[in-house]
Amino acid sequence: MADLFLSYARGDEQRAEEVAAALRASGYSVWRDDELPAHRGYADVIQERLNSAKAVVVLWSAQAAKSHWVRSEAEAARQRNTLVQATLDGLVPPMPFDQIQ
Repeated sequence: MADLFLSYARGDEQRAEEVAAALRASGYSVWRDDELPAHRGYADVIQERLNSAKAVVVLWSAQAAKSHWVRSEAEAARQRNTLVQATLDGLVPPMPFDQIQ
């Protein structure tokens, strides 16, 4: 499984691709949801990949803060102590993620 699970809003896909490429160039294996298998349920695959990643990198933006999927993925990572946060547009992460460095 991948070292890193990349969580982002659909509207930030271009930036997420750039971040994934940079992380891969640094030697990390990265999984993002553009690699979903057609024969499996979306939520099942997401949960499996979240659980197997060494870290979950959440790319916060105004759009990401409104995404139920991004918030859910961030919460799962927070509970597992695997959350790494970055901002794409200077947004302070929404509560309760604004309390985590």
